[in-house]
Amino acid sequence: MSSCYNNRFRCIEVPQVTHPCCCPTTITNNPTNTNTFNPTINVNPVINIPPPGSGVIESAFRAEKEDVQDYPAISDTQVTYSNEIFDLNDEYDEVTSTFVPKQNGVYSICAGVFFSHETITEPITILLTIRVDSVERAQIGFNAIPGEDFTPRLQVYTITELQANQVVDVLVEANVSGTIQPVAYVSNFEAARFPSP
Repeated sequence: MSSCYNNRFRCIEVPQVTHPCCCPTTITNNPTNTNTFNPTINVNPVINIPPPGSGVIESAFRAEKEDVQDYPAISDTQVTYSNEIFDLNDEYDEVTSTFVPKQNGVYSICAGVFFSHETITEPITILLTIRVDSVERAQIGFNAIPGEDFTPRLQVYTITELQANQVVDVLVEANVSGTIQPVAYVSNFEAARFPSP
């Protein structure tokens, strides 16, 4: 490295430096012996090419229950989740409470209900089901007898493969009538897509 002096400034030639981003960078000082310092910077950026499949749009949603819903005895009732919290790829319909993925892939799906009954005078059984195209994909059951303490909530989970345009919904069924309460941290419906082909 060499240096020179003019009337007021000391000029330093820096032949090669390394850019903080690890891009090759060359800085050359003003060759004229003047009072103005005008460096020329040549940057050759490193271009990262994303791996195959990384261009797939993100897919995830969450919806919560915001109203009290009655369900009758011995009957399948679709659970409504009308308060959409987020929907990254516009795949959840809060009117029909259904999730319709736009992409094939492997998804994590979760649904829950917080339920209530009048005084239990007989054994009760409640089933909570995740369906795909009206076919059961995951189910959990709950049983209680009179005089037994219990937490009135159910949550069902699954990791499953879905095809684009399949319809996912949630059903509840019980041997006695009751209500589903809008307790957001329990009564919710959500799904997210894993990185998958």
